[in-house]
Amino acid sequence: MNGQILDFTIQTSSGVISGEDGNRYDFVASQWKDSVNPSRGMRVDFEVDGNNAVSIYRAAGAAAGADFSNIFSGEKNKMVAGVLGIVLGWLGIHKFYLGITGPAKLQAIGGGVAIVLTWILPSLFGISMATFFIAAALSTLGYLVWLALWVVGLIEGIMYLTKSDEDFEQIYVVGKKPWF
Repeated sequence: MNGQILDFTIQTSSGVISGEDGNRYDFVASQWKDSVNPSRGMRVDFEVDGNNAVSIYRAAGAAAGADFSNIFSGEKNKMVAGVLGIVLGWLGIHKFYLGITGPAKLQAIGGGVAIVLTWILPSLFGISMATFFIAAALSTLGYLVWLALWVVGLIEGIMYLTKSDEDFEQIYVVGKKPWF
């Protein structure tokens, strides 16, 4: 029978498939027979055993690549979180992605402060020797704030990428560990 994965959770190694017959079938990861991990929305081919799906394969032509339709909801991918941490960590985007909103807001505010100190406030000062030093000091402070936030994002991004999938899921998705 053909169907579509409605849900799959790593914590329980189980999920639900909506069959083409309109019924829902539970499944466990041990019944997954494909080299690509199951994910929400994936089209599948499976056999029915009562209310359970068994011998489950990704349907021919089903996408194996990244699906960005639910990037900020549903299953969290450590590769996405790691890259977001490395590239946009200074804004806390990786934490927003993982649903760790308190620290994410703190990093976003810090990023905004860095932008104001680096580019906006220095541009408000006129051109004189005294104001040049004030503008340079504010700009330097802004860059230091930005650098500190970027280093935090870089470290966290690398930590996400070096964890096993199970550890990443338990520590950052389920446990919502806020820092390092």
